[in-house]
Amino acid sequence: MSARIHIAGYLLFAMLLVRVFGSTQKLIPTIALDAAAGGLAVSAALLLFSTLRFSAKIQVSILFSIGASLLIYAYAKGGSFSLIEAFSRNTFLLTMIMSVGFLKLLLDLELTQGKLPTGAKPYLKTLIGLGLFGSVINISAPIMMCDRMAKEQPIDLFTARSMTRVFCACSSWSPYFGGTALVLTLVDNVSLIAVMLTGLPLMVLTIISMYFIAIIRHPDRVSRFTGYPLSASKLWLPIALTVTVVVTQALVPALPILVVISFSALLLTAAVMIYRLGLGKGSLRLQKHVVSGLPGSANELLLFISAGVLATGLTAFLSISNFQISLTEYTLSTACLTLAAMILIAGIGIHPVIQISVLTPLLLPINPDPELLAMTYLFSWGLGNASSPLSGTNLIFQGRYGISAWQGAIHNWPYVIPMYFVAIGLMALLNFVS
Repeated sequence: MSARIHIAGYLLFAMLLVRVFGSTQKLIPTIALDAAAGGLAVSAALLLFSTLRFSAKIQVSILFSIGASLLIYAYAKGGSFSLIEAFSRNTFLLTMIMSVGFLKLLLDLELTQGKLPTGAKPYLKTLIGLGLFGSVINISAPIMMCDRMAKEQPIDLFTARSMTRVFCACSSWSPYFGGTALVLTLVDNVSLIAVMLTGLPLMVLTIISMYFIAIIRHPDRVSRFTGYPLSASKLWLPIALTVTVVVTQALVPALPILVVISFSALLLTAAVMIYRLGLGKGSLRLQKHVVSGLPGSANELLLFISAGVLATGLTAFLSISNFQISLTEYTLSTACLTLAAMILIAGIGIHPVIQISVLTPLLLPINPDPELLAMTYLFSWGLGNASSPLSGTNLIFQGRYGISAWQGAIHNWPYVIPMYFVAIGLMALLNFVS
């Protein structure tokens, strides 16, 4: 591994420390912390750009170019903006994503080396396990589980389809996901509890429907399925993280929830690693993740930085133009149409984070209901990524297990379409209750 990658890892870890511990003090001005976090993130991004896939390089370059062009145009017309904000606006959610990634080290300690079970019951346990672990440690969960399963049986389209659907559904409710972090960053006054209670049923229904459809339509394949073992002893991680988050929030209620989650993930990982492996070996494992695991988030890093520049450019452009959308209120029917459009646009390769960054400056002036807007975004994130051939999830299954991203996305549409109507029902219930 090159020194360039190592340096990028240390820069990203420094960004985490700035964001997590900078939020706990009052001495250093906010603008100085933003400048430091943004500078560290951009420096790491420059070092890691060459490691991206070609398609990701093109996407990031286009986003950055459009954002930069809008900023230059706005400046030429007398508009004002902050470059510090452009590069730092998404560093809080990047901090959360990368901090949660440390939890993979704890699950690595629990990996079983025995022969994996097969059949319908292990299949169901695998889906439930992915729902639990995926909601906590993000993309590390399906990779860890599939890597273990692949040692005994190659990952085929059936397995990839099952795993991608459940994993993408995790983003509809989990407070540990990048989508939720983005929503909490961009939309003010969102009730996290309301969001979680609205989105959780989609993941539960995904697991239930996946299981029963599989045993009815693919009984032979289910009977041969090699599942990832799920036992009560492995449930300690999501429970421990939740308890740590709740206790930290109670002790320091002024901290933003993204900082609380980030701090809790880092604290829990360090404490358990040192307790289980000792100070020396535990510290070495943590350092190894810094220099190799953090740079593995290069795609998210570049995407969120470029999306931040695009969002800042769009905001600056709107401030010096007379452009206004014709909407005067964000109703349930508007949310349903917006969700459908976002899923379709994601299906052609435009990531929801880009769509959210573009839509938010347009929609916030009409004062939409924050929970309804948040759920539109989160459902589009989950269903859109499942249906997109360019989503990180489908691309990982292509690069790691040889499952075509286009094939995986197309096979997920029969799931996405009915789940769209489930999402509409959940948003209607949310709208009625609120």
